[in-house]
Amino acid sequence: MRVRGVMRVILFTMLILLSAGAYITRPLGPGANMAPNAGILGDPGSGWSPDVLVSTPNSSEIQRNTSIGADQGGVLHVAYEIYVSSLHWSGICAATSHNGGIMWDETYCMFSEIENYSHPSIAVNFSGSEALVVFDSSGGGLRLMTIFPHMSGCCQTLTTDPGDHNPSITISQDSSANAFLTFERDDGAGGTDIMFMAARDRGVWSAWEAPQILVGGLYHSVNRMPRVAWCDPNYIYIVYERQAAPGNRDMFLIRSAAGGTPGSWTSEPGTIVVATAADEFAGDVAAVLNSGKVVVPFARAGGIFNQIYVAYSEDWGNMLSWSVSPLTTDPGDHENPRVVTIPADKTVRVV
Repeated sequence: MRVRGVMRVILFTMLILLSAGAYITRPLGPGANMAPNAGILGDPGSGWSPDVLVSTPNSSEIQRNTSIGADQGGVLHVAYEIYVSSLHWSGICAATSHNGGIMWDETYCMFSEIENYSHPSIAVNFSGSEALVVFDSSGGGLRLMTIFPHMSGCCQTLTTDPGDHNPSITISQDSSANAFLTFERDDGAGGTDIMFMAARDRGVWSAWEAPQILVGGLYHSVNRMPRVAWCDPNYIYIVYERQAAPGNRDMFLIRSAAGGTPGSWTSEPGTIVVATAADEFAGDVAAVLNSGKVVVPFARAGGIFNQIYVAYSEDWGNMLSWSVSPLTTDPGDHENPRVVTIPADKTVRVV
């Protein structure tokens, strides 16, 4: 797996199959290390530094489904799924970089002998004093753990519905430090709903509001892979893929201007981010503080390879405010981009 930096991110399926390690790339700038490194990969002429190794799996491990978070100072935190093929186990690992992704340390890994864990999402509070990871459990539903300031043990049960998958979590970057969670739920009738929950008692992660159905409901539409972001003054953005026809998914965004409280959401299906005859899928969302800027990287199928594109709005994600441009053009399939903003310098990191 490769984890890469601002506005230039690629996830190569071939590297996963070859048990390549986790990587991150950071943008080049003053003081960036430009020296060649025989053990680091990179795209020549891309304008970004070479990939930096985060973690090296052994021959029986595969690292995948990465998520990234950052605090106000730009300390980066990555959570990812690790599959041990010799044991048929999937667990969750996390790593931290205190220098913008140049070096990585403080790696934690967690496995269970009775459940497999997958599809993690990580959220970090503004001060960097706490990080939460939510993930799928093969035991049914979603689980939550705290990875620092100390490991919480595993795990708190958030939901028990076996149709709940692909969670995404964020923490508001203000003194309230509320946590917001979205995920997909199989409705049992051929559709998939987009769900939302919130924990508004700072630091008490056992007190979650009842789930809201934001998209789907009684319509049995197929809506998947939701991702959530918070932005001042108290906006919640959720981007998701919606099936227009078999083999044709489009990217939509729904928004709350009141912290995700019931009745504050834009009506279903929300704002069209991108909808073409091509298949657009596996998006993510981030918002830049104090700016109204919203960034949505996503994958698009077309030609021989899937490529990553970015949609960008400077008007709080409103209709007709979106522009789209490609991020990748090189050979190889690219998918599952993950994005986070760095409050200190208003830049973006993508995995």
